[in-house]
Amino acid sequence: MVAVTQAGIIVFEVKDYSGWIFGKRYQTYWTQVLNYGKEKYRFYNPVMQNRGHIAALKERLRPFADVPFYSIVVFYGNCEFRDVSEIPRDVTIVGPGGVTGLCRTIMEQCAPAHYADWDGTLAALRKAVANGEDSGVRAHHAESITQW
Repeated sequence: MVAVTQAGIIVFEVKDYSGWIFGKRYQTYWTQVLNYGKEKYRFYNPVMQNRGHIAALKERLRPFADVPFYSIVVFYGNCEFRDVSEIPRDVTIVGPGGVTGLCRTIMEQCAPAHYADWDGTLAALRKAVANGEDSGVRAHHAESITQW
């Protein structure tokens, strides 16, 4: 999910997990633990995943290179971070209750972004949304994640 704001472009990676979550910045996969350790599942590192989304958006929005991007990973569901560490300073991980406050903080504390072409920015993002709705593009995206 993407929000175009006066402070810049906020890119959200939203995850629905329960149980204990373990992961570090440079690990390709993080771990979800359920049933007090009886079940373990790996999932692609959401920090890396969102970094990829931001890189793709920056590629599409090259004329707007001066606009800052903010990476927010949102975990909703009944999860507990047991060892989630070494998160880059430009990434924030929050639960669903922290999204509004974090967005408010970004809007209040960050300098206004300079959109040289507001309409062009919105048009490029609409095109990216259309790509996300394309079943072929979604299948390719899912395949590229599972190949990691």
